[in-house]
Amino acid sequence: MADTFKLGPFSVATQQASYRVQAPNSSPRELLIVPLGEASGKLLELVAQPPYRNAKFVPYTPSGEPWRKTIDERNLDLVVMVGFVGENLAQVIAIGETCIARKVKISSILIHKDASEIVALSSALRSMRPWSQTLAVVSDADYVPGLLHALGA
Repeated sequence: MADTFKLGPFSVATQQASYRVQAPNSSPRELLIVPLGEASGKLLELVAQPPYRNAKFVPYTPSGEPWRKTIDERNLDLVVMVGFVGENLAQVIAIGETCIARKVKISSILIHKDASEIVALSSALRSMRPWSQTLAVVSDADYVPGLLHALGA
C-alpha cells in the first residue's frame, strides 16, 4: 500500500465531469466523508481540495472522535466511509451503529489495488457490507472524487 497518492490533473473523474449535468440537485445533501485508516486519510486530504458543495471531510484519527462529534452536531443525510483493503477497518462498526441510531444513511468506498488480494478483499467486504446501504469497490483512487460528486458532495 503506497503512502503517497497522486491524482492526475486529467483523472477519469475529471474527464467524465464534462458529460455530467452541472446543475445541482434541488435539495443538496449534507455529507460527512470519513477515512477508515491512515492511507485513506492521506488520500482524502488530497481529494478534499476541490470545491464540494455540502461535504465535510474529517481527518483520520485512531480514536475516531472527529467523525463522532460531527455526526452528533450536524443534521446529516449521508456518511461516506472510505477505506483501503488491508487497512484496519475497526471503526466501521462504531460508525455504523452511530448512524443507525441517528437514522443517517451510510455509503462506503473500498479501494483495492491488487486483484490477487482475494482474502483481504473478502475480509474488508465482510467488515463494511453490513453497515453500508451502498458499497462501491474500486481499483484506483482516481475514482473517489467522481464517486463523491455522484453521491452529492
